[in-house]
Amino acid sequence: MDDSFSKNQLPNLLAQDENGWLEFKREMYKVLDKQAKDYEWQKGELVRDILSLANGNTQSAGNTAYLIIGVENARLADGSRELRDVEEFELSKTTLMDWVNAHAEPPLEELYPSFVTYQDKRLFVIEIPPSPYIHKIKKPLQTGKDKIFSENITFIRVGEGIKSADVQQVQAVQRAKQHVANSSKYVDPRWSGALLGFILFLGLNWPVIISRMADNPVTVELASVWWFVWLMRLFAGLIGGGTGFIFGYLLLNIKSFRQNWLKGDSQKRKRLFVDGLLFVVLAVVIINWAFSH
Repeated sequence: MDDSFSKNQLPNLLAQDENGWLEFKREMYKVLDKQAKDYEWQKGELVRDILSLANGNTQSAGNTAYLIIGVENARLADGSRELRDVEEFELSKTTLMDWVNAHAEPPLEELYPSFVTYQDKRLFVIEIPPSPYIHKIKKPLQTGKDKIFSENITFIRVGEGIKSADVQQVQAVQRAKQHVANSSKYVDPRWSGALLGFILFLGLNWPVIISRMADNPVTVELASVWWFVWLMRLFAGLIGGGTGFIFGYLLLNIKSFRQNWLKGDSQKRKRLFVDGLLFVVLAVVIINWAFSH
C-alpha cells in the first residue's frame, strides 16, 4: 500500500465540492469478498470512478485527482462532512491497477492508494496523477445488475456526476489535456516573471547611480551611504522579482483562481482583495523610496 498521500492535504480537499478531479464515497466498494453476488458490479463501479477522474473534464485537465473513501458527500449544518471509519483491508496498488487496466485503453500509468487517519477516522485515498490521455474502456464494463457499458465508452466528470462522453466532449477534454501538456514545454511564467522583475527593479536606475558617483568623490562616509542605497535597490529587486513571480503564478492559474473566486464567500473575497492591495501599496512605497535616493 502506498503512503505518499499526506493528511495535511485533507482539510483543503474536504472543503471542496465534488468536481472533475475529486469524488467522495461514504463506504468502501464491496470488492473485498469475491463470493459476494455484487462483487463484479462493485469492481466495475470502482474502475468507472477511477477512469472518470483520470479523464476529468476541460476544467480539471492537468490536476491530480482524488477518490476519497469514508467521507459523506452531503455537508453537515456547519459545512463540514461526516467521516466514516474504513476498516483495514488488503488491496495492493498492483491489484488495483490490474483491475483498472484490464478495461482502460490506454492503460493508466500510476495510481497511489493509501490509508490516512484523520480526526481519528481511517480513510482510504486513491490518488490519480494527471494523465495526458483520454482513457476509454476496451471491453464491456458492468456496474450494476442491469447496467453494462459497451467498449469504447469514455467516462468524464460533469459537476458531481459521471457521464458517458460524446465525441465533442471527448475532443474538448483532449484539447484541454494537450494544452496543459504543451504548456509544460515552455518557460514557466512564474520564474521568468521573477527574473524579469528582479532585473528591472534592480537595474533600472544604474545610469543614475553611475552619474552620481562620477559627480561626487567617493569618501568613506559616502561609500557607506551608497552601500545602503544598493542594499535598498537589491531589496526593491527582490520585491520586483516576487511581484513578477506572483503575476506569473496568476497567469498560470487564472482559470483556477476564477473558479475559486466565483465559489468564495464575501469574507474570503474581501480578505483576498485587502491582502493584495496591501502588498501592492507596500511594494510601490518601498520601490519608490529606493529609486528616489
